[in-house]
Amino acid sequence: MCICHLPCRPVKPNIIGEQISSKMGAHYHCIICSATITRRTDMLGHVRRHVNKGETKSRYIVVSTTKPSNEILKEADTDVQVCPNYSIPQKTDSYFNPKMKLNRHLDPFGTSVNYLDSAFRNIRNLGIVSVTSTDISSLYAKAQHVARRHYGCNIVRTEYYKELAARIVVAAVARAAARCNKGIEVLFAVALEHFVLVVVRVLRGPTSADETAKKIQYLIHCQWCEERIFQKDGNMVEENPYRQLPCNCHGTMPGKTAIELGPLWSSSLFNTGFLKRMLFESLHHGVDDIQTLIKTLIFESECTLQSQFSTQTPSNVKKQEENDVFIKTTDTTMEHLQGKRKSHEVITNLAKKQKSDVSTEHPPFYYNIHRHSIKGMNMPKLKKFLCYLSQAGFRVSRTHFDPMGVRTDAPLLQFKSILLQYSTPTYTGGQSEGYVQSSPENSVADRVE
Repeated sequence: MCICHLPCRPVKPNIIGEQISSKMGAHYHCIICSATITRRTDMLGHVRRHVNKGETKSRYIVVSTTKPSNEILKEADTDVQVCPNYSIPQKTDSYFNPKMKLNRHLDPFGTSVNYLDSAFRNIRNLGIVSVTSTDISSLYAKAQHVARRHYGCNIVRTEYYKELAARIVVAAVARAAARCNKGIEVLFAVALEHFVLVVVRVLRGPTSADETAKKIQYLIHCQWCEERIFQKDGNMVEENPYRQLPCNCHGTMPGKTAIELGPLWSSSLFNTGFLKRMLFESLHHGVDDIQTLIKTLIFESECTLQSQFSTQTPSNVKKQEENDVFIKTTDTTMEHLQGKRKSHEVITNLAKKQKSDVSTEHPPFYYNIHRHSIKGMNMPKLKKFLCYLSQAGFRVSRTHFDPMGVRTDAPLLQFKSILLQYSTPTYTGGQSEGYVQSSPENSVADRVE
């Protein structure tokens, strides 16, 4: 293609009779017959006619001078593929290779919502996607307008704000997976230091996508007592949504007492079988740094106390069965998962293992014992208070989201009643916990310190 000033320009006489060259835009020259052709489509047809007549051959040689797009780095005997996406943060179509992978880990700077669609388009069935979000200012309700912009969620600062942030990220991951006709199963979600980490297993198919989308719901939160409950399923508008809350603050307090938060992930945040296998592998390989956290997550997923949990050391047995999952200590690699036919048996085994990893539905959210402490009373020790709740017939455990948090299925009124029952008055000067006779009116009237 050229714009030339050679005799290929047509020469036309003007009014006076002088010959001037007319302007011609971009055009083509045929290398066979030297014909001048304006449009590219006409040039292709012109060359094709030469090929049909046998005057030339339809062979094209393309010389590529561009550098390879991907760079391979070797770190600790592992090939790390660096994709050329650092300069184009919004064009997510070119982030990943067209070949689907089994596992993906996203660790961007700030929010991860810009990369979720590409991750789920390029993930295989039963693959694992881990997402790290470091935009805690928006997730922890310090910048609520940013949370509404990135995640489409309405949030406020609550006592359970860390778990609220984890459920916001899981809801964004679930919506991205549903857009690609895929569902998710949450393996675990943690909020530590300056990030929120969510690990999910991908379940391909529109049925799984529909089931995942149903688990995204709105939350009703009382601003007086901080009681909370997920809204009921259904499209009909409820006449009085305050009836869903277990508290009676709307009848005793003036004005509107509750707000609507979300949409949030309403199902479980932990998979007990997956966490137990993680703990077993950490014991087997001697990874001591994460064992305490994994044990806390297991207690939290089952909503049980630590005294009711026991583990086996890997030196005793070569195989172990936990939560109906058969675990082997042999080292298995996933390199043979690259081909479809070769990985059919392994995918089948993963599907059976995934069916046995049924997530135990733990109670959503938790209560901070200091937030609900009673004025003028000494609280019992946290471990003893957990035992008191368990003896009362409620499921109870600690949570990694808050060191003073208590995850339980007890309503807030029962939580405060048991807390008051085993608290001692401050003026006695004693720290011993015991039964205290008190009227129900005082248990409700005492406010949180």
